[in-house]
Amino acid sequence: MRHRLRNYCYIMVCVLSLTFTLGKYALGSDGASKSRQLKKIVSLLEKRAKASPRGRIGVDISLARAFRRLGWKASSIVYLQSAIDRAPKRTKYFNAVMREFQQVASVFDLDYHQVAKLFPDRITVQDLDPDIRSFAYYYLGRDSFNLARYAQAVKHFSKVMVGSEYYFRSEFIMGIALHLSGQSKRALEVLNSITAKMDRRHNNKWLNNLIWINIARIHYEQKNYAEAIHQYSKVLRDSQLWLEALFEAAWAFFLMEKPNNSLGNLHTILSPFFADRLHAESYALKAVNLLRMCRYEHVKDTIGAFDLRFGVFSKQLADLIKFTKAKRGNVLKLFIGPDSKMHRAKYPKLTAVFERISEADLARRMIALIESVRAERLAVKAHFGGSASVAQMLLRGIHRFEVQKTAAVISYLDSEISAVYRDLAEQSEQMKLVRAELMLGRLDALRAKLKINTKAHSGSFIGGMQPLLLGEELEYWPFEGEYWEDELGGYVYNLASKCQ
Repeated sequence: MRHRLRNYCYIMVCVLSLTFTLGKYALGSDGASKSRQLKKIVSLLEKRAKASPRGRIGVDISLARAFRRLGWKASSIVYLQSAIDRAPKRTKYFNAVMREFQQVASVFDLDYHQVAKLFPDRITVQDLDPDIRSFAYYYLGRDSFNLARYAQAVKHFSKVMVGSEYYFRSEFIMGIALHLSGQSKRALEVLNSITAKMDRRHNNKWLNNLIWINIARIHYEQKNYAEAIHQYSKVLRDSQLWLEALFEAAWAFFLMEKPNNSLGNLHTILSPFFADRLHAESYALKAVNLLRMCRYEHVKDTIGAFDLRFGVFSKQLADLIKFTKAKRGNVLKLFIGPDSKMHRAKYPKLTAVFERISEADLARRMIALIESVRAERLAVKAHFGGSASVAQMLLRGIHRFEVQKTAAVISYLDSEISAVYRDLAEQSEQMKLVRAELMLGRLDALRAKLKINTKAHSGSFIGGMQPLLLGEELEYWPFEGEYWEDELGGYVYNLASKCQ
């Protein structure tokens, strides 16, 4: 758990891009509006063919805007990039390009590096109009953060203006960057200040949950477990992060030597309400808690529950890995296209894996992107099929964009499935260690009962070992088997240690 927390901070930043709308691909798609945009595109393409290289810059910006209004991301980006490549350094065109990039970013999910690579060779932020500098600084900061250049990221984020739509996001990621660069005290100051700065108009539950869980993780790393647990408790139950917060708090309780509290959190995580979630590590932590209390019979039960849950699961997961590695791109068949459900049906035990991956914010955006580009390709053929030259020109740009983005999606999905496989393998190894410890624990307990004599007594086992009283039932509060939805997250065990 401990060695994963630093990575968690980075992972949680990745999901921040969700605040950008995922692409309302029907944007401006009512009949009259679409017809106007299509006619405008044809006119602009004709104008572009006759324009000089310098004259094409303005036309490309107009084309990008028209495609954006249709909801066609690939074509919009292709023509924006064309305008950038043609524009001389530090000219008025860059303000127009950056304004359009900002508009594209408000509708689509935009690659941070695509914006950041414009600076400083082509333009400096100070060359931009003041109202779009915050957009540039935010994207520069995100790109620096992704490249682990945390000091540079902090420098960029600190220049985002108060009141900008990017301000709170910049402050949040700046706090994470400070922590990852070893400035945890300053990181806590920045993160704690964000919720105080938010008024009702800016209040964002989703961002607040991210802030609280990351503050908790910083305290956890600093071994301030009580404060970490307090911060974890702030994560709202309707948040996607709630179970994660419960699990991490269970580790904090364990390290505070409060096994009953740790087991209570795990009781919720492993309840029937969340049977479709993947929490293999919860079984290992539960077993270790029980092992610490010398509750050997219940350790054995926990190991059995893990084997039952992940036995066939492991075999199907191994088969899935073989399928995805057999041919590059196979993984797309599981997540994109009309036959995706059919391909998933071959692995019925892995439903939780597919849901976990496809429901993640980054995966959702990447899958939506590929689906939108495919839809855009079909739309071009439908609307410009009568003009072969126009269709071919647009399709070439879409194809280049699609190839680039599809490669990124394949790599991401392959890595996510492999990560699940590695995680389960790691948890299986941990459970093997628990089995070994269970045997050692039993042996130590038996040795403690050993009487050094050679005379057999009535009621004793051979060797002078007294019979152990087994069969004591595990007691829950509330009782085992009873789950009340409004009490989830509030369970505490009432077990006494049997260690002597």
